[in-house]
Amino acid sequence: MKCIACVLVIPVLMSLLAYRYIQPMPSGAREPRNQIITLGLFRVLDDVISILSSFGYSKTELFKNAFENNPRPEPDPRVLSTDEYFDGIKVRIYRPLASKDKVLPAMVYYHGGGWIYMSVNSYDPLTTAISLKANIVVISVEYRLMPDYRFPRQFEDCLEATEYVFRNAKKYLIDPSRISIGGDSAGGNLAAAVGLMFSQEPKPNLAKIKVQVLLYPVLQAFDFNLPSYREYADVSGVSYLNRVDMINYINMYGFQDQGNMDAISKTNTCLLPGDLQKRGGANLKQSEPNTTLSDAVHDNVINPYAWPLMATDDALRKLPKTYVVVTEYDPLRDEGLIFAERLRRLVPENIELSYLAGLEHGIFSLYNYKSQPSTMDTLVDYLNRNL
Repeated sequence: MKCIACVLVIPVLMSLLAYRYIQPMPSGAREPRNQIITLGLFRVLDDVISILSSFGYSKTELFKNAFENNPRPEPDPRVLSTDEYFDGIKVRIYRPLASKDKVLPAMVYYHGGGWIYMSVNSYDPLTTAISLKANIVVISVEYRLMPDYRFPRQFEDCLEATEYVFRNAKKYLIDPSRISIGGDSAGGNLAAAVGLMFSQEPKPNLAKIKVQVLLYPVLQAFDFNLPSYREYADVSGVSYLNRVDMINYINMYGFQDQGNMDAISKTNTCLLPGDLQKRGGANLKQSEPNTTLSDAVHDNVINPYAWPLMATDDALRKLPKTYVVVTEYDPLRDEGLIFAERLRRLVPENIELSYLAGLEHGIFSLYNYKSQPSTMDTLVDYLNRNL
């Protein structure tokens, strides 16, 4: 009888596990096998941490330990790297060994991780690769993280580190007229904010930022009902980043856990391509404004240094050349497209958009994907042409 029970129970259990952790990918997915594995691993991690948190462990600390408490990857011998402090802010500086005595262009890079996770160590493979392949100096900024620090601390750390690079370019054999900034996800948000500040309030005796690179950036806290937010609403979707997570990160970062997230108005999605307007069951009609709740979140929502999509047209016209990368399977997809479209209408010569169909948020750090090297090559090509 026990054997019969096992024969009956095991297939049922396996089916339940497969249903939970094996997510079929859409027909347009570029790497369905890798994507199924990646999504499944994130779901396992999320479930394990949720179980542990029910016993009193901090979910935030558990995720931090999973992502950050790892030794630095073995350094690439072709790239020199040193850790320093710029006015108290830790940075890691990368320089190709073959160009150790040459004056080079540079990129100041701000890592992703929802303003709460990841580190310079986590991003070591990516920043090393950018330095080596583009033959530039890369300065990776270890800005302070939530929950101990909220907006504007992360932005201020990145701004101060970037200003330090400009002031000390000669010391580090950097061409001050060829300095770029870049970041992904939350780091893309910080890069866009630093780019705005530099262009709006230029510092005396400092050169201008030449290029900004925004990889699937967070750009707004104005509408969580864009088609991409609806399409990737929770962990049941094909993007490991989802609407629930983003609302939590944004609420903690820009709204100081005040709540009122339901009060955020809808944005004008007519700037999206027509096929994307129809996805995710999006209702594109403007909702009736709730003035009481809108007043409560007004200052948070419209601050362009927190949410760069809120910048005025005049501010956007002053931005440096901008490269925006957007991935299809990503709740942040549509705000990246809207930002790029605004720039295209205002200063078409300054914007280049790369839309990565069939790929998900974080592709530049998914090193096991066959598509990762080609996405990196596209970025390097842009830097070679514009920096």
